Amino acid sequence: MAKQTIKAGDLNALLANEFAKARPAGCGSCAIPKPFWGPSAGLGSGYWYMATPADCPHGCRKVIAEIWARVTTDYEIAPPQKDVVA
Repeated sequence: MAKQTIKAGDLNALLANEFAKARPAGCGSCAIPKPFWGPSAGLGSGYWYMATPADCPHGCRKVIAEIWARVTTDYEIAPPQKDVVA
């Protein structure tokens, strides 16, 4: 089964929505780090990365890692679009 492709611009919104649903009740300060495009190891192209979230006594780091793993497994995330100048 082919993965659904989402645009890079929609990635952060998807992650933020998923975290809003899964955020531990005791935390009101953590947020999803913004994903960024960078070089991939040995593949000659690029890959999506996310900075490691800060430690949180409510376990947000684990929740964010689980969301990231699920999203990057369930979706094909398109590379960022280069600006087209006419």
